[in-house]
Amino acid sequence: MADEKDRFGEKIRDLEKAREDQWAAQRDRELLENLRRKQAELKSAVSAAAETMGALCPRCHHQLVKTEHHGITVLSCPEDGGGWLDQADLKRLLQKAGAR
Repeated sequence: MADEKDRFGEKIRDLEKAREDQWAAQRDRELLENLRRKQAELKSAVSAAAETMGALCPRCHHQLVKTEHHGITVLSCPEDGGGWLDQADLKRLLQKAGAR
């Protein structure tokens, strides 16, 4: 009879453990989804702010001017003459230079 009570007690503990694990897994999924949503909101807010404010020169902090040369967009600083390209434009520039 004692052996039967021990097995029943173990089953109850196993059931409680399974329910706790299930609750924790659901809670983890909810927290991850909230983090993903907040990350997406932050990315869109940063993108919107960058478009609104425009880019600043990392050297002198003046507003960069967007110009296009032969289909490649360049951000240039009117103060110190620096220029910046995004990765896609840099690749296109390198391809054009290699084709010559």
